[in-house]
Amino acid sequence: MLCGLPQSMASTRRVDTAIAYPSIDSPFLPHRGVTACPRSGRPCVHQQYPFAPSAHLHLSRSAFRAKHEPPAHPPRYPLPYMKIVLVNWARIWDGASFGGGVNQYCQALALELVRNGHEVVSIFGGTTFVRDPAECFIRRNDDWMGLRVYEVVNSPVMAPSIVQFQKPLGEVSAPELEARIGELFQWLKPDVVHWNNIEGFSIGCVDEAKKVGARNIFSLHNYHTVCPQVYLLQGHRVLCNNYDNGHNCTNCIPTRPPEEIRAEMVDKFEKSRRGPELEQSIQGFRSSLGWTVKWFPAGIRLIKAWFGPRVELPGHECRTREQATRALPASPSDARGKTPQLMAELNPPAPPDPNSPDRRVVLNVIQPEPPSDKPLNDYGKRRHAMVKMLS
Repeated sequence: MLCGLPQSMASTRRVDTAIAYPSIDSPFLPHRGVTACPRSGRPCVHQQYPFAPSAHLHLSRSAFRAKHEPPAHPPRYPLPYMKIVLVNWARIWDGASFGGGVNQYCQALALELVRNGHEVVSIFGGTTFVRDPAECFIRRNDDWMGLRVYEVVNSPVMAPSIVQFQKPLGEVSAPELEARIGELFQWLKPDVVHWNNIEGFSIGCVDEAKKVGARNIFSLHNYHTVCPQVYLLQGHRVLCNNYDNGHNCTNCIPTRPPEEIRAEMVDKFEKSRRGPELEQSIQGFRSSLGWTVKWFPAGIRLIKAWFGPRVELPGHECRTREQATRALPASPSDARGKTPQLMAELNPPAPPDPNSPDRRVVLNVIQPEPPSDKPLNDYGKRRHAMVKMLS
């Protein structure tokens, strides 16, 4: 089973994947000859396996060094090499700090899949909105911890779910968003698309993954697919046992129109693109009102800050296959999501030496001391006196 994929969903024809890094002539691996994969150039075996038809089962480089030499850091759960897309609305490097437990799960799963040798992609969206350009588009962020990262900007479907609550059908169909996601899937050609949330996306995006031959996996971390406010609680308090064909959802919780929230998010992002100078100029202009000598120069500073150069959008353009698939390694100074807790988990200390004196097991067994031919000194006399007193 992979990421919740039950064995019943797998095809009847299967490959024994319990053998990690088999040699080329391994008798346990049925194959039809080793060739170079047209997608990655790595040595691979053309063989169907349960998760994606006509896929390439890759061999590790250790298979070419020695027939039975184990890898230096073997993966915990060896599986055929796959290209896996993880979908969630929150930025994956933020972990639980933005997106809660679902995003923490996505982060941990992604890092473990990378450690097992898979090519992992993270797609998120529904939280960044800009004024120019106004259409929906995708930006490519620098790779993070071995993952490719893509963000949907100006998504018609907003996230998290509460800001999209008044427009429930937007999560059913969003043609503009689905066109961009489908185009990205065509470029990436994933084997598996793992949906951890559909917040910020639509049902049509799931269909786009099917069109490129990917296997869809959906992890139900909450009730969002059947309850647009996630918790299946009326007013966040009472268990919902009757949604009355949707009529009990209309007044379930107080919400605001998505258009209003979207406009606020656009203004907030545009202000951030101009840097702190704009906010300082606005505050200076307000404080100078009523003082002719002060408000004129303050107004000049405000105009310069308003029409001054803006900070570029985060990430890089992603409008062609080359831009979507090129290498974008992060700089050594990249600190996204590298919290002390995460780095401690990824770089645990070396296990203690079991033979060191501080790790040696002390058994409660009485061992007689060997005889000594030396005369008693003060310490010896003390022990004899103590033992005599206790006796």
